[in-house]
Amino acid sequence: MDISTYYEEFQSEYNLAVFAVFFALFVVVFCAIRTIRDKKISAATRIFSLFLLTIILATPLYLFIVGPYSLKKDVDDKTMYLYEGVFEVVEISEGILHFDKAVFVFEDREYTLQCYKGDLQDNLITIGTYEGRIYYAENAARLMHIWIVDSLEK
Repeated sequence: MDISTYYEEFQSEYNLAVFAVFFALFVVVFCAIRTIRDKKISAATRIFSLFLLTIILATPLYLFIVGPYSLKKDVDDKTMYLYEGVFEVVEISEGILHFDKAVFVFEDREYTLQCYKGDLQDNLITIGTYEGRIYYAENAARLMHIWIVDSLEK
């Protein structure tokens, strides 16, 4: 499988995320300046407002670091791998937004990878032993693509 499409997808996702973080920074700084300059509100209200603005800025920064930044790191470090052979899905857990998590066991190691909800809802990934190929990003801990050739459950 050609991985250049994943690189392009990651790069566009990263660029959009950088824009979103800078936009959030601009909005928070603007609101903070307006809050500090407003003489009609009390000091306690200002402090509380600045605290809320800090939380508002911290949220997209955190999401940027665990999402697009780690994807960009996978692209830069070339830590996207393809495993081909027998693997086992030992656990599936519900996540937030568009991702669930599944625990894969192959090469005598456990990998907890984010999977798209659609893959789990369509029963593409269920608990069991399979033969096939797994394409995953290590730093982002994301399952990029899965090919199941045969189910080894009897």
